[in-house]
Amino acid sequence: MLALDELIKSETEKPLVSGRFFQIQATPDIVTQERFNIGVALDVDGQLYCKMMDNFERIRCLYGESYINTFKLFVEAAELSVQDNAFAASKHLHFSERSTFKGESVEEILNYLFEDTVPLNRPTQKQMVEKKEAGTRLKQLIDYLRDFAKTNYSGNASEFFPDYSDVLVKHGNYTVPINIPIRSDRKLGTVILANQRAAQSVETNLNRGATNIHIAKNTDKHNKECGVIVLSSNFEEAPDIAIQSKLDRFYLDMDSSDISIISHTEKEALAEYTLDWATGYN
Repeated sequence: MLALDELIKSETEKPLVSGRFFQIQATPDIVTQERFNIGVALDVDGQLYCKMMDNFERIRCLYGESYINTFKLFVEAAELSVQDNAFAASKHLHFSERSTFKGESVEEILNYLFEDTVPLNRPTQKQMVEKKEAGTRLKQLIDYLRDFAKTNYSGNASEFFPDYSDVLVKHGNYTVPINIPIRSDRKLGTVILANQRAAQSVETNLNRGATNIHIAKNTDKHNKECGVIVLSSNFEEAPDIAIQSKLDRFYLDMDSSDISIISHTEKEALAEYTLDWATGYN
């Protein structure tokens, strides 16, 4: 009983993080003067942290496609203000009064305040449906690539393509799940669906894949080769400039990060290339 009391006491006495938070707001139209919360920032003993909106679908609904880049610029400017600790208000960017807040961690505080005060970032019903469908299609693609490897590899494909894709890794102070279907003693690879018709969906999947492989690379202690396996669309007849631009930026990021790119527009060819890469010594 004493041990339980001591445990409860230690949990009760766990020090809370205390800081002063403020909202970051944007005014896209100086005529109407409407203000929208686009992020929150937290000052903990002079160290600044922030969380900014990264989903602009509701902006598209309110103002149309042309305003998405405008809000992205607001977000970039706000992040620079936090980075430089310079908060001069402008016609379009505002910083609220600071208020005290306590929580178990900086991350917990930021997440709570962000979810509570930045409703524009919440996914639309359409996005939630698309996310569920995309998850199903991604799993189907991974299963196809895994089955192809098991059928066509002379050895044990489970040595580089295990049955479970998700792994937990220590990233900074947090343990996070990442999707890395290809895992061997030499290589780590994630799979990305980039063959959707909507540029926003392609960008979302590319960003998620980039996050997975960057975390895998940064937390890997054995200098393994990292790669992205991308099923993309065929643009030979009618290229989609917006999607191709997002793919080009993504591939440039991978190249500059020394991450291998395995890409094709056909599943079977992609499966062959993936097997060659996963089992090769290049």
